[in-house]
Amino acid sequence: MLRKIVLLMCLGLLGFINYYSFWYQVDLPDPTSNIQSEWTIVASHVKEDETDKKKIPYFKYLAKILTTYVWLFTWVVAFAVVLYAWFLLTTSQWTPEDLKKANKMLVWWLVWIFVSLLSYLIIKVLINLF
Repeated sequence: MLRKIVLLMCLGLLGFINYYSFWYQVDLPDPTSNIQSEWTIVASHVKEDETDKKKIPYFKYLAKILTTYVWLFTWVVAFAVVLYAWFLLTTSQWTPEDLKKANKMLVWWLVWIFVSLLSYLIIKVLINLF
């Protein structure tokens, strides 16, 4: 009997904590106000002596730098895959297994490039929406 009472008290305490832990007030912005990020930095291509420095949001600047490095890595790996497939084709001596392997590698290389371009487009659209 004592176990049941303790168990019910523990469950009640957990229910109380769970019920009130998700209660907090959220202030919604005014529909007429601008809710874009206030984190801005000076664009790197703008010189400091200019009076009208172009400000860009921080997340757009960060996305620009990240995409630069990701694209560099993507094209280096793509070039390496094409070189390896070329090496397989030149050293295959027309054996069907090696030709099939090189052909399959080039097809998947094209699929990989297409998917990376499509994902870049989707991310770019999402960043420009906000």
